[in-house]
Amino acid sequence: MTERVQMNLDLAGVNAARESKIDLLPAGEFSAECIDVEAKENSGKTGFFLMIFWKVLFGPQAGKVFSDVLSVIHQNPDTERIAKENLKFILEKNNYPNPNLLAFNTDVVGMNINVLLVESSYKGTDGNEISSNEVKKYRTFADAPESSQAKLPATPLAPVAPVVPVAPVAPAAPVAPLAPAAPAAPAAPVAPPAAPAPSGAYPWGTLR
Repeated sequence: MTERVQMNLDLAGVNAARESKIDLLPAGEFSAECIDVEAKENSGKTGFFLMIFWKVLFGPQAGKVFSDVLSVIHQNPDTERIAKENLKFILEKNNYPNPNLLAFNTDVVGMNINVLLVESSYKGTDGNEISSNEVKKYRTFADAPESSQAKLPATPLAPVAPVVPVAPVAPAAPVAPLAPAAPAAPAAPVAPPAAPAPSGAYPWGTLR
């Protein structure tokens, strides 16, 4: 059994660790809504960044949260330029009144965007690899279910062959009128009956 040790450890000047807001997601494109934006100075006191928290809206990962860091003031000009370009893209796609000037960090909360995520990792303070996500690209928001699986393009329907027009039926040839019937020839006159042979006479002559 473990030995019980009296500690009396003073924690009065320490802030309690916050519960992590971040979920680990598979690589893919997700429709998301901004739920929080933290504005902070970097650890070297040389710049300023926005940590944006996004919540997935659709699909199997709906409700999960991921974040992105936009270093809007940075000693590396390329890092700063990319961060500002991404931020302006988000503002423009959400019809922000003046996308050339972000008034408050919280103005981004409630905005929608599509985010292409990839899987990445970094080394923790103990030297161990920690899995994480990295925002690869922001895209125009699509109000449709998403998944972490690649979508196959829909098979296009084969074009329907045009209907061949039916040839018009030729008009029937007019029927020739019938020739009038020839008048019947008059009947030949009937010969009068032969006179009866005299008594005792035969057709082949007179009996002698």
